[in-house]
Amino acid sequence: MNDLLTIVGVAVSAILAVGLVWAARRATELFAVRIEGGRAKHLRGRMPPALFTEIADICGRPPIERATLRAVLQGGTPALQITGAVSDAQAQRLRNVLGRFPAARIRSGRMASRGP
Repeated sequence: MNDLLTIVGVAVSAILAVGLVWAARRATELFAVRIEGGRAKHLRGRMPPALFTEIADICGRPPIERATLRAVLQGGTPALQITGAVSDAQAQRLRNVLGRFPAARIRSGRMASRGP
């Protein structure tokens, strides 16, 4: 019986630790965008429409097949985390666009739509 309680305690602790790491990671996130087939979709967070328009333009020419972009705060400055097949040139263009928007302006942007 004690062994079962120990296993349950360790499992609960592990789940809580994962949850805390996830929450801390999301706390610094400003927004997330998913790209599929060259089309951008605002997933979560706030961002000005002008920023989204520029990101969508970069992701569509040439089309990025699949990627996720996350803007996070690093030392109070927005930084871009890119996962997926994005060329070095497109990644640099995306970072340049994000660099023109201070964190306060991003935070005052629109929320992601809550559609199906």
